[in-house]
Amino acid sequence: MTIQTHEDGISISTLMERLKLSRNYITRNITHCVRHLEASPAQGARVLFDAGMLRSYLVNMAQFTRQTKRININCELEKYLTANPNIKKDSVDMTEFLGNIPDMKAIKRSKLPAVTLNPFDFWDLPLIFPKEYTQGNEASDAPIKTTECCYRDMFRAGAIKIQLGTQKTMFYIPSAPNVADIPLQMLLQTPVNLEDNYLVPADWKPFYQGANAPKARVLDLPTVNIKIRGELDEYNWQYIDSALRKVFMVDKIQSRRADERRGFVSITYKARIPHPRQ
Repeated sequence: MTIQTHEDGISISTLMERLKLSRNYITRNITHCVRHLEASPAQGARVLFDAGMLRSYLVNMAQFTRQTKRININCELEKYLTANPNIKKDSVDMTEFLGNIPDMKAIKRSKLPAVTLNPFDFWDLPLIFPKEYTQGNEASDAPIKTTECCYRDMFRAGAIKIQLGTQKTMFYIPSAPNVADIPLQMLLQTPVNLEDNYLVPADWKPFYQGANAPKARVLDLPTVNIKIRGELDEYNWQYIDSALRKVFMVDKIQSRRADERRGFVSITYKARIPHPRQ
């Protein structure tokens, strides 16, 4: 994904503040893969990243998943009837329409699979960070809740989990048309089965069967790890990424390492090899 932006550039300090990343993480994983608009050899000089390239790189680095979502069941029924005009509304049993949904108030998070989502630019979105979670309390002295509390609430809120590596986690709660917004402080007191705010698994669809659904045939595409190594000064991540996507179905960046002493950088992609066209 290539992102066009009107921003002049993004500094390291802005990146640290916006995504709660350490300077060490940025140096090891980002600095040598994103073009600099401003950089000076002077000690303490300010580094300015190309904003569009940085945001594109973050999207390609990140993994997007969710376990739950919230729906308006009446709107979902209307969409279903519109797509199936031969079916009469009074012939649809709502319990059957909702399907085999587990008890979303009692189920453990580990029992519900995470659904992988298409990547999107998250820079400008209101992000929630587990280590700074205040359950929606915006007061300057608001107490920080536990990480477990954050994960529990994000599950209840139908949030999208965004991961940069194994330990850089943030959440985004998307708004949905005709779905009521519930303050984070009220999540535990709010029923999970309101008509205009119904909590369901992320892969829900009408007449949901869950684990009992017949398995769809999945194309067995070979998966490979592609490791590319180059000189730090000559490394152009955007060009390499574009070239790879012309041949492979690139899933994400697995890892990225820089060896400043030797002057090399290496990056590993996880990709699938598409079947040849018949």
